Amino acid sequence: MLKAMFPKQLTNDYRGRPIARWVSIILTIVTVARSLIHILAPDGGAQSIATIPLDTFTQSDEACR
Repeated sequence: MLKAMFPKQLTNDYRGRPIARWVSIILTIVTVARSLIHILAPDGGAQSIATIPLDTFTQSDEACR
């Protein structure tokens, strides 16, 4: 079964449909951009993206230590 899935010699030649390659590239760019927004946003995107009202929550004692 593995012989049917994988070629005998692995190369960097892509022999699939061009649309599959472009869709994969676009999805990767969108995913990386979304991840960077969550990493770089001061609130992690919780309030600015998901509109979670962080100001209404109180800090726990463990977070203050």
